[in-house]
Amino acid sequence: MLAFGLFMLCGVQMLLEWWNYEAVQGATFEETKKELKSQDTEISNQRLGCMLVCMKCFWMTFLAEWGDRSQLTTVTLAASRNAYGIALGGILGQTFCTTVAVLGGAFLAARISERMVSLIGGLLFLASGCAIGLTMLFEMHAADYNNTQTHPILAAANVVLQ
Repeated sequence: MLAFGLFMLCGVQMLLEWWNYEAVQGATFEETKKELKSQDTEISNQRLGCMLVCMKCFWMTFLAEWGDRSQLTTVTLAASRNAYGIALGGILGQTFCTTVAVLGGAFLAARISERMVSLIGGLLFLASGCAIGLTMLFEMHAADYNNTQTHPILAAANVVLQ
């Protein structure tokens, strides 16, 4: 439920950034010209901006990973195997995935506009949120059936898979 809300919120936020891009760019340009007059202001703003990006990225990653299948798998593995090895493997795996995402984002940013990134990202977040929401609805609906009944979609999936 939390993942659904976060994906939808991020999608709407990115689409709003896309929609207001021109107005924001003009205002940002004027603000930046004023700020560049003071070197101290520039350095403190860079530090603050870096900290804000770091905090936003941390919380988005933390909340996205909290309670998902990879975390549950990690908990299960840690219960039966060496917890330090599992922790190290999880950290390395997350670091690798994040590195690929950052490098891929930098590669794309050099080739397409920031406005297009906001549009595509917003649409992808909304699509992912809708998929999560539909999955939640499907699982709640499927849970209403007892073991003697077969859900029509599950029955069709079983036929296809056999």
